[in-house]
Amino acid sequence: MIEPKAIRLQDRPPVWLISLVAITIGCSYSAIKKAHKPESLQTAIVQASAEPEDAEEAIETPTEERSLGRYTYQYFAGEPYQPYFRLLDGDLEVFRNSVDKASYKLLALESEPNCFVAHISASQPVIVVEQTLETNSEDAKESRQYLILELASPIKLLATLDSGSNQFVLRKITDKNNIEQVELAGNDQLDAWGQQPVSPKVAFELGVLNQTAPAKLSLQRSSPRKKEQLLKQSKELRALFADLETFEEVPITFAPAELAAEMADLIYEGNSKQAKFLFDHSWPPHRKGKAQFERAFKAELAKGQFSDQVAALNHP
Repeated sequence: MIEPKAIRLQDRPPVWLISLVAITIGCSYSAIKKAHKPESLQTAIVQASAEPEDAEEAIETPTEERSLGRYTYQYFAGEPYQPYFRLLDGDLEVFRNSVDKASYKLLALESEPNCFVAHISASQPVIVVEQTLETNSEDAKESRQYLILELASPIKLLATLDSGSNQFVLRKITDKNNIEQVELAGNDQLDAWGQQPVSPKVAFELGVLNQTAPAKLSLQRSSPRKKEQLLKQSKELRALFADLETFEEVPITFAPAELAAEMADLIYEGNSKQAKFLFDHSWPPHRKGKAQFERAFKAELAKGQFSDQVAALNHP
């Protein structure tokens, strides 16, 4: 049997050496902990905080953005939030508009596609935003509004134009006195007369918008046409009645669509008396149905989107 050999005192390692080894092991373990675990935790925190920032940035990316000098226009059309547009003064939001199921379009001047700011006076810059409401029905027409905003501090909503399904453009014109004006121009849509649509021209002047509260736009009045021009038109229109004689069983109220269109244009310009003059001189003396046509025509005018403004324009 082999006896275990006793360890002599002089063979034991010194106490200072044992302490040194213990300290070295402890320091190495602490260094490993600091080098690995905190780094992993820090990485996780950075990743967790980065994800919401990325999501927020994706939500706040505008569908359309335009620089308007001091201001910036932004339109947001993305899901899951309701579409809206806003105006920024630097980084500060100073105006926002949002309507359920609406889309927005910033109108440019018709002759200057890169210009979105119009001046209705020397010190009154405005923008026009088209707001289109979607419909769920295939038969229903889109509904549009035009918001006229003054770029002032604070931003002012000068007027809102309800245009129904009619689409307008922002136009700069020069009047007979060589003064530039800005208007919203388009057409109203009446029921077809015969087989042709009747779409009287419509123009709303923006230069009158200087009230402190939102105002209702009024139709722009046009200068009366010369009598010689109306007489020439009446002869051309009367000749069109001859084409109707080739049809059998023509309704008594039927007349050339061109007559209804010219009369509607004159009335929408504020010249209803001239429309009556053109009507009387265009209708052939031997043809029946004049009174019936006039009643039917007035009934169609009453269905127009701007019938109230048209009536006010002709009866100030």
